Amino acid sequence: MSTDLIAGDLNGDERVDSFDVVLCRQEIVNVQNDSEVNVLADIDKNGKVQVNGLVLIADFVLGKKNYIS
Repeated sequence: MSTDLIAGDLNGDERVDSFDVVLCRQEIVNVQNDSEVNVLADIDKNGKVQVNGLVLIADFVLGKKNYIS
């Protein structure tokens, strides 16, 4: 596993995929309380896991965007 963090890669498998979308959604509804996932799910770095981060990850996975920022 690489030590580099990949924006949107919440499960650390070195790719952004539907599993990361599920993890982000779980963080939003507080099903999980994993602070490491919380940090990675905070796409816009405002200190919160919010729906806009979920949308950015989902759009990337669906091919609507070619980057996550």
